[in-house]
Amino acid sequence: MTQKHWRNVKKITLLSFALALLTLLLLISPLGQSMINAWLTSKLVENRDIDVTIGSLFANPVGDTSFSDVLIRDHKGDTLIYIGQFEFESYRIGQLINNNIHLGNAKIHGLFLNVKRHNKDKKTNLDLFAEKLKPKTPNGRRYEASKINVVGAKLSFADNNKAKSIGNTFTDLHGELSDFSSQGDVVSFDINQMSFFVDEQDLQVTNLQTQFSHDALKTSFENLVVSTPNSLFASDVKMTYPKGGMQSFNEKVRIDAVVRETVLGLGDIQKIYPDVSTDGSVAIQYAKFMGTLNDFSVSSFKARFENSMLSGALSHKANQSFFTITTLSTTYDDIARLIPSFNDPKYNFIQRSGTLNVKGNISLSPSTSAIDVVLGSSLGFIDIDVDFTNSKQGGETNYRGKIKSKRVDVGRLLNHDGFGSTAVALQLSGKGFDRQNTRLWGDLTAFTYGAYPYQNISVDIRAVDKLIRGVVDIADSNANIRMEGSFDSSGELWNISSNTQIDDLNLHVINPLLSTKEMVFSGNIELVSQGTKLNDFIGDISVSDSRVVSNGEVFDFDELTIQSRLNKDIRFINLRSSDVLNGLIYGRFRFSDLRKMTENAVGGYFSNFKKNKVDGSAFVNFNVNVKEKISRVLSSNIIVDDNTFLRGKLSGNHKDFALQVEVPNIHYSSNSLSDISLTIDNSNPLYNGYIQVQKFENEIVQVHNFKMINTSMNDTLYFRAEYDGGSVKNNLNFYVALPASKETIVGIQPSKIVFQNKQWEVNQERMNASKLRFNRDGYKLEPIVFTNDNSVMHLSIDQQQKQRIQATFENVFLADILTSKPKLTIEGVANGNIDITRDQSVIGGEANVQIDSLLFNDSFLGDASFNLSSINDDAYRLQFSTAIEELSTSEINGLIYTSEGNTNLDLHANFAEFPASILDRLIGNALTDVSGKLHGSVSVSGRLDQPLLNGEMFFDAVQLSVPYLNVGYAFLDQTKLEISPTSFRFLPTTVLDTSKNTSGLFAGSILHRNFDFFTLDMNFDSDGLLILDTDYTPNINYYGSAFLSGNAHIHGPSGSLTFDVSGESAKGTNIYIPIDNETSIENVSYIRFVDKNIKNQNSELSDEEAQIKGLSLNFDLNITSDAQLEIVFDSETGSTLSGRGVGNILMEIDTNGRFGVWGDFIA
Repeated sequence: MTQKHWRNVKKITLLSFALALLTLLLLISPLGQSMINAWLTSKLVENRDIDVTIGSLFANPVGDTSFSDVLIRDHKGDTLIYIGQFEFESYRIGQLINNNIHLGNAKIHGLFLNVKRHNKDKKTNLDLFAEKLKPKTPNGRRYEASKINVVGAKLSFADNNKAKSIGNTFTDLHGELSDFSSQGDVVSFDINQMSFFVDEQDLQVTNLQTQFSHDALKTSFENLVVSTPNSLFASDVKMTYPKGGMQSFNEKVRIDAVVRETVLGLGDIQKIYPDVSTDGSVAIQYAKFMGTLNDFSVSSFKARFENSMLSGALSHKANQSFFTITTLSTTYDDIARLIPSFNDPKYNFIQRSGTLNVKGNISLSPSTSAIDVVLGSSLGFIDIDVDFTNSKQGGETNYRGKIKSKRVDVGRLLNHDGFGSTAVALQLSGKGFDRQNTRLWGDLTAFTYGAYPYQNISVDIRAVDKLIRGVVDIADSNANIRMEGSFDSSGELWNISSNTQIDDLNLHVINPLLSTKEMVFSGNIELVSQGTKLNDFIGDISVSDSRVVSNGEVFDFDELTIQSRLNKDIRFINLRSSDVLNGLIYGRFRFSDLRKMTENAVGGYFSNFKKNKVDGSAFVNFNVNVKEKISRVLSSNIIVDDNTFLRGKLSGNHKDFALQVEVPNIHYSSNSLSDISLTIDNSNPLYNGYIQVQKFENEIVQVHNFKMINTSMNDTLYFRAEYDGGSVKNNLNFYVALPASKETIVGIQPSKIVFQNKQWEVNQERMNASKLRFNRDGYKLEPIVFTNDNSVMHLSIDQQQKQRIQATFENVFLADILTSKPKLTIEGVANGNIDITRDQSVIGGEANVQIDSLLFNDSFLGDASFNLSSINDDAYRLQFSTAIEELSTSEINGLIYTSEGNTNLDLHANFAEFPASILDRLIGNALTDVSGKLHGSVSVSGRLDQPLLNGEMFFDAVQLSVPYLNVGYAFLDQTKLEISPTSFRFLPTTVLDTSKNTSGLFAGSILHRNFDFFTLDMNFDSDGLLILDTDYTPNINYYGSAFLSGNAHIHGPSGSLTFDVSGESAKGTNIYIPIDNETSIENVSYIRFVDKNIKNQNSELSDEEAQIKGLSLNFDLNITSDAQLEIVFDSETGSTLSGRGVGNILMEIDTNGRFGVWGDFIA
């Protein structure tokens, strides 16, 4: 290269560098930047009628190009898009001239997208702007970017055509988009990360990820994941539509979306539904959405919250929605966690329902709606089927439906022990909710109250606005009731009135605790009252035409009225009745406080008692007269005098409690008390209570001048009682305490008491009182000592978690501690000990008792030995024996064991020379004076309360008497008696009368039900057995001797035996019939004289039939010439009419005094 040529190269190089430098300076100069700004704006807008301004441009040829303050206004001149700064790579600026624009890595700072639909516009400003950018060529310009970072963006969406439109605003938006591509209608990009804040819901989205694509026919969000601090939403969403379909989004855009493994935090849901809790989350396991927003379905929906689960399907079309609940299972705890307002005692009924299960269908539409669901829980099932119809004119909703239930446990639902299971079949119809007009009618096919299941209940209730009227009819076999009533809440005061007609109400059957005997009530109850709540109601209750039928006795009552009035804050209750209650109750109180004040009055003595909260100014004064008739109705065992009065006062301060009870007489079963006076006065400094009874007596004891006083000291109530028992003074001392251990202690101090006409000294040798402790597990009696002359008895009982009875006897006379019964008396002298334990099903302990001179029903059995010892956890070995003068008369050996909660027997008994007199009282008073001996063997099995006997016994010189006939019979030795679980069977044998030595054949049986309700069935056959041998006594209806040639049948219960005698008189028969007390012979209705020539003249029986108890004799005798019949007119003068002859005599006699003779006698 020549030097000249080299100089030309250097010149060109320097010139090029100078031009490049000049160009660079021009580009970065304000003038250059302005020119580029104008050129780019013109290039981008291309006469599209778009209002775009760019505040500034900075182009760095070797770096990035950025636009600042880019503003695009909409057609109304309002801001549509504002970009604070838009950056992209400078070397790509030339592509803005081409159709394909690739910005590389771009950044957008301070973006504000303001989308709104202006008033009267059909499209949003963004839609109109997009139409202006619509490409002029089919393909249009292509925009691409490898990555776009968005920093601090804000998006706003609003609709000014909707008055209540809230709009949505997204602020503080940051994100990263990649693989951005846009050409015409085709747009796609990946959102790698995006976060923003939703202002209206106060919701922070921490991350959003998806693969977005859009074209003229479809839009999709693949792998869409949205995260918040509380939630994670995952789905795939695809939208398809015809060309231009996005303009009719609700009708033409089909959405297919699958939601999977999504967790929605309650903290996020609470921002939309404020009643929801903020703690926890709802898991959506699966849901599939298909269709347009106007016609879609959601299938296979499954969601879970804590222990609750929901699955089902939803469909919507043409303003109609259908929801199918396949499974909805929840609990009260989950409901309360989800909606905290349910964590309130008034919703506890839901908790008592346990797990709730719902299945069914719900449909909604503008004109009609329906609900058909079944609610189930451990309490039962309820089937609800209701249709709703909406008025086209926008009026009130009409509804009609059915409500059915099967065995719903209302008692558990309402936490009220009085209610039981209920089944209903009700119909519902009505109109409106705010101003309702509703009718509910149908049947309660089952309704349990007080353990009684009522049947056949019908109801018909109508509610019109605030007035409710109704009728309830009960047509139960034990309750026939009709109740009509109304409830009016339209005024300031609620008005309640009802009239209840009770035709019959069997109180004993429907509630045995209310009445322990048969009792049927009938009457009319009328109620009129008004108020706004329970404690301010006033009104009248009237009970009229009332009748009680109890055990066949009829009680008619006069009208009972109860009046309740308020004078300022003082309530007056007036009771008026001549045969129920009469009196006045007044004070400042609430009905709910009456029980609380009563409990405080009793428990207030003890500092450990937790007093009920009651208004300190509350008090109740009462003065009530209790009538005898009502006491006889309420209990046949308790009868009080008409002049029984209860007077006293309850107060918010327990120290003001006072009670005065005065009862002239009380009869309780076989107990009689007279002149009873009870006084309780908590404010008395000397004593708190005093009771006096002038006389107390029953079959066992007789007490006079009973007096008991009580006082309190140091959390303890002390009692002392004194009374006269027989010829000795008695005293009883004890105390009651409530220590902090939450048990009640009764301390038994040294005392003297009379029992079985013997005075016992109690704890005379003990320094401390014996304590009887009560708690929720039971009671426990610490060792207590009873002494009586040389008799000493120690006793302790534990009936708490482990049951134990301990007793020792030293020369204790059984007659002094055991009460005699008509068919059971036991006497003897006991020495020994008993120590028996039971811990659940495990038994233990032993007993060893010796009884000297044992008498059973006055039968001497000799000396007895009783031994009981445990051999394992569920069995005792029993040994019992009796001996008379060292000669063994009985032995019982075997086991007593427990099985399946029952005490069972496996015993074997042997008898030798055993006294037969033990049977005397067991077979009734018609047969007495049983004597002789028994021998044989018997096995005993079955339960302790239902023993089963099998074996055989033999008689040795056994005799018995029939006192009413004055005859005695002896059984042939070795007569066999077969014993089975339900009978004693006498095998055929011979009996001899013990007076005339006549004989007859005998066989029969004695039946029983668990050794009670003995029934005899015995037969005699004889050619001349003595059946009557009585002497004359004043006022006797018959006497003499009678010998039977025929048969006799003795049958019936042991307490009312019947003797049927049929045959003919034998030699030696002499029957005397005295009529001394009759004025003339014609007045003797049971004697008929007949002409001996008239052979067939029938007798007429009396119509009177007396109730037979004890013994009934029916003699049907053919009188032969061997017999003599004599009628005694005057026993003192010897005036008689006698003779021999033939005929037929029918005699009916019983121990109630009935005596009748009919028949024909021809002398």
